[in-house]
Amino acid sequence: MTLRRRFAQVVAVGAVLVLTACNSPAEPLAYGKGPLIVGSLLPHTAYGGAGTALVAAVDLAIADINAAGGVFGEDAQVHHADSADTSDAAAVAIESLAAVKAHVVIGAYTSQMTFTVVDRVTESGAVMLSGSNASAGLTGLNPRFFRTNPTDLLQADMIATTVAVDGHKTAAILGNDDAAGIVFLEGLAAALQNSGVEVVAMPRMDPASTDLAAPVDAVVAAAPEVVILLTDPAQSEPLIQSLVATHGYTADSLFLADSAIAPYALERGILEGLHGFIAGPAPKVAARFNARLMKLDPHIKSFEFAASTYDAVIVAALAAMSAESTKGADIAEKVPDVSGGVPGGTLCDNFSDCADLLVEGKSVDYEGLTGDLAFNLEGDVTSAHFNLYRYAEDGALVVVE
Repeated sequence: MTLRRRFAQVVAVGAVLVLTACNSPAEPLAYGKGPLIVGSLLPHTAYGGAGTALVAAVDLAIADINAAGGVFGEDAQVHHADSADTSDAAAVAIESLAAVKAHVVIGAYTSQMTFTVVDRVTESGAVMLSGSNASAGLTGLNPRFFRTNPTDLLQADMIATTVAVDGHKTAAILGNDDAAGIVFLEGLAAALQNSGVEVVAMPRMDPASTDLAAPVDAVVAAAPEVVILLTDPAQSEPLIQSLVATHGYTADSLFLADSAIAPYALERGILEGLHGFIAGPAPKVAARFNARLMKLDPHIKSFEFAASTYDAVIVAALAAMSAESTKGADIAEKVPDVSGGVPGGTLCDNFSDCADLLVEGKSVDYEGLTGDLAFNLEGDVTSAHFNLYRYAEDGALVVVE
């Protein structure tokens, strides 16, 4: 029986309990705040099923939290809302989460969707955490928005360094002409130039357009040594088909940002060798975590962003405990504190251990599956671990160790 469960039983019978252990310098946390309600705002079938693993990660995090005694001695609740891939569907999903009074909302899947919904989510009273958003344009956008996935600017430096080390002297970038896309485009262009790589084409694509001929023609006409895709899965699939099958680009001349890496239904061999970086756990940690996810849902095709989504749920639950509150604003204040924001916090790497420390009145530094989760004042993690992923001949994603 966990320390939190014992506390809950004492509160339930109306007793007052004070810890007297000599190694507990602070008052123990108060309980009886009501169950923590977590809502997920994630795609269930859109984007080729890329959101399936994220939904499973939320469920696994909730299961781990409840197996360890829950939050305030009560089982955390979870409600899933399908954001699909349109703003209209996301708006309906948000209202469903507001109706159940979700304290924490996990999502959205894409940065562009978060741009359109974050204010509505926080106006409902919730705090919002994403495990998949990368756009640097989201930095500081809302004081109740955090992401456990690193910003595009950290990834841009990784891509630029890799392209330069591979010996390429010229590059073209394909990205979206929207709030999320422009920041990544400009950040990557600057990183490439600083690495000695000339950007010869950078067409901005309308994210709502299905006509990709013009941007592809602009890239091909510039004859770059490497093309870098910053697009989302719905755009990336036809772009990859065109650039590889029609224009002859290969794994040596086509690089994918994390937003362009997803399960694709392309002809066998088209994807083979294509590669890109995804922030996430070290391979051995990922293998253990992914095996747990597969037990929940054996149909998962891609594990991208699953670990960071799991971490987002754990951070939110620990922040609620630290705040002694389920109010979104209170949780938001404590998110940085439980992730290393308090000097001298005790390092812990799972909910059970971290929560026991909080009960004892100690500060904690949760180090998640994805590593250090220290947040800056604008809700961004300040470091990241990246893995290089490559597509096998059959289209399966394989981490390159």
